[in-house]
Amino acid sequence: MSDETPKYIRAHGPLELPIRVLRFEDQIGMLKREPAWENGKRAAKTLVKEGTLRVVLTLMRAGTELEEHKAAGPVTIQCLEGRVNVHSLKRSIELIEGEMIALDGGVPHSVEAVTESAFLLTIAG
Repeated sequence: MSDETPKYIRAHGPLELPIRVLRFEDQIGMLKREPAWENGKRAAKTLVKEGTLRVVLTLMRAGTELEEHKAAGPVTIQCLEGRVNVHSLKRSIELIEGEMIALDGGVPHSVEAVTESAFLLTIAG
């Protein structure tokens, strides 16, 4: 066995490492202990920031909405807990735990928490 530092990390740690293994349950638990969540309606944590790729864990209380916005590159929203409505192009699509939506770059959208929710936002480009 080598004494070399591993090139990956579990749970949480520096974003600079080439490989990271994350447990969403742990990440959600840590984020729920943050003052932004305890005192507010929303909290977010960047899990991956590499080149043009961003992966952000977001918690929202029921009734909270992220106003309409758009990203230059493609976006996915994956519901991890609860239920969220994604409003885009005059449609409203409800996501439940285990579902994901993909949007092309430049597509305006908003996100509304139907119940207390956790979702993973991935932005490429």
